[in-house]
Amino acid sequence: MDTFIDLIRTANRDNASDVVARLRSLAATDHDPTRRAALCRHLETLAFRLEGDDRLGAAAETYDLIAALVPSERVRWARDAATVRLRDLCARGRFDEAETYVAQLRADADAPTLIQDGLATLLRLGWAHECRNQPEPCLHYYRLAYDLNGGDAGVTTEDGDRLSTKVKNLRRLLLDTLLEDGRFDAAIALHETTRHVTGSGPLEAYDIVSVQDLAAAGGARAITMLPERRIVAPELRFWEKPLPYGRSPAAWTSRPSTSPFSTTRALIRAATSSSPAASSSTTSPPIRAAQTSCCRTASTPTRS
Repeated sequence: MDTFIDLIRTANRDNASDVVARLRSLAATDHDPTRRAALCRHLETLAFRLEGDDRLGAAAETYDLIAALVPSERVRWARDAATVRLRDLCARGRFDEAETYVAQLRADADAPTLIQDGLATLLRLGWAHECRNQPEPCLHYYRLAYDLNGGDAGVTTEDGDRLSTKVKNLRRLLLDTLLEDGRFDAAIALHETTRHVTGSGPLEAYDIVSVQDLAAAGGARAITMLPERRIVAPELRFWEKPLPYGRSPAAWTSRPSTSPFSTTRALIRAATSSSPAASSSTTSPPIRAAQTSCCRTASTPTRS
């Protein structure tokens, strides 16, 4: 026990991982339940101290060691280990390893409990980075939460959005920035990590070159069949002057004579009026007469 406690006292930021590995080897040789309970209390204090020193990886290993020493409380310490390890991997930007660890958590026997705690941690960290206007880590936190939950079911962010919506919006923002900067490889890598959320296919980058440049580099053989010619811009001519527009709305209405289709309408009117059917069915004069008569009758005062 003294050796065990002395080893715990020597743990610091620099040697934390090595000390935890030595503690694991010592604990494996001690099978006394009473001594193991005492060891767990010391290890719990060590894990708390390592978290305060921002040695999250060593703290997670310590929690795993406590879970192995006390099988009756394995779920409790496994939850702490999973939460701290996710924080450690994401804080160091090791999102690929975090994705692998998320898959391990989903396959664990205590998956429901571990998933619940992991989701709460990832959502809290994602929202914190979103409020700090840090889209890249925020995207990875929400993506990992989406993978850990297995989709959108039953989970929303702090502002009520679905995880897939957050991932799509942040992904589009980052892709636009990367493409504008010409960082095509980074854009393709980002697309690969998120396309299972958006349902997109693979993304490729191609260099667009002319046949002449490709032939000059030895990558092709080019033969010019017709000489190059420049396409001249067309000369646009208008038969009529622009319509005179004034400031008043009444001036915005063009006269029939100045309309671009006035000639066509005149031809159609002439063809219609010259046909026999149009001549026999003309009823304009009677209608005008009737209208004139009605107007005169209405304007005549009534005598009593």
